[in-house]
Amino acid sequence: MKKVILNKCYGLFRVSPKGYSLYAEKIGKTLYYYRGNHDAENTLTYTKENLSEFIKNEPTLLYFYSFVDHGEKIIHSFDDKREGCLVLDEKHRFDRVLIEVIEELGDEASSNFSKLQIVEIPDDVIEDYMIDDYDGFEMLHKRVVEY
Repeated sequence: MKKVILNKCYGLFRVSPKGYSLYAEKIGKTLYYYRGNHDAENTLTYTKENLSEFIKNEPTLLYFYSFVDHGEKIIHSFDDKREGCLVLDEKHRFDRVLIEVIEELGDEASSNFSKLQIVEIPDDVIEDYMIDDYDGFEMLHKRVVEY
């Protein structure tokens, strides 16, 4: 059986800070957490935080996870490539490590905007299935072949 990750609530396919932390640990890398804020001059600045701060106040919009320590503060620029950035999204549905993270953490692997669940489908019919979503709520369907 092949395991696939689906988001089973309205929202986004998002992994929690705890999920990111465990993922990085499992692949043997250090992860840095950055939260963005606009200052009085409306300049976007990212500030490095520790995991407990990220968990306590899970970011909603302006944040990123990085394998590179960019220092305590980063002034955003459009040329900023965010070197070393880790993004766990729907492209990671079949990622063996992310599946392990969700199995270990359960609901704690999901962000405030998701409910990530693992579904199993037979290996030999993987091409016969498709993922559909309605406002982020994902469903796995068997493809209908029309002749």
